[in-house]
Formats: sequence, structure tokens, C-alpha cells
Amino acid sequence: FDKNFSPKKFLSGAKIAFQTIIQSYTKGEINKVKHIISTNIFSIFLKEIKSRTRKKYILEHTLVSIKNADIEKIDVKSSIADIVVKFVSEQVNLLKNEKGKILKGNDEYIENHTNYWTFSKDLKSSNPNWKLVVTKAG
Repeated sequence: FDKNFSPKKFLSGAKIAFQTIIQSYTKGEINKVKHIISTNIFSIFLKEIKSRTRKKYILEHTLVSIKNADIEKIDVKSSIADIVVKFVSEQVNLLKNEKGKILKGNDEYIENHTNYWTFSKDLKSSNPNWKLVVTKAG
């Protein structure tokens, strides 16, 4: 469908999107990535950010490394392409109250995370951006 498609280049962009979206979610700045996430993902993230803000919780996130990012599956229906990427990463995630007390997570422990993110794009579109449409923990 797309003769210029390069799995290596796609995965490079997917890794950047993974980092950027997680960072924006953590900081509560989800509007910065609105153009690369679906409206459904945006509303889910926004609801969680508002809940966190209302409770005066602080989310601290450190992406230590992306150990692996692989294309798991490619589906093309009509002109819509969906690509599922499996991310294996090391992260430290802490949820703190307004006084800095850790409510969830451990600042001395690096967690291994496996996430499956589905990126979608209309191949007929002139917009080069893929959108995040599904996130799933593995």
C-alpha cells in the first residue's frame, strides 16, 4: 500500500511517540499530543489527569529505557492501516500525594513494562502522522 513504508523508520517514530505521550500524560499536558492520539484515548487520559488533579496527586514517571520495540501485527482494511507495536520498557512510576508521600510505586525499584500500542493511519491521507488508537498492558 505504501511503497515508502520502512518498518525501521516507523518504529523509530513509534518510540518517540511512546516517550512523548507518556511524558505529556505524566505532566498533565495531554493537549500537546492531541494531534497524535485518537479522541477516545484523549478523553480517557484527560479523565485520569483531571481525577489526579482533583485528588492533588502527583505522578512521577521515569522512562529508564525502551529495551525493545517490535511490530507485532499489521492490519489493512480498505485504506486504514493499523500497526500494533509491542514496547518492552523499564520504568519507575510513582504516585504521590500533595505532601510527597508515595501512594503507589517504589522509588528504589525499576519496573519492567510490556505495552501494546496500536497506531492507525488512513493511507489516503496526506497527513504523515499515525495516531495512537489503543493502549494495552501486556
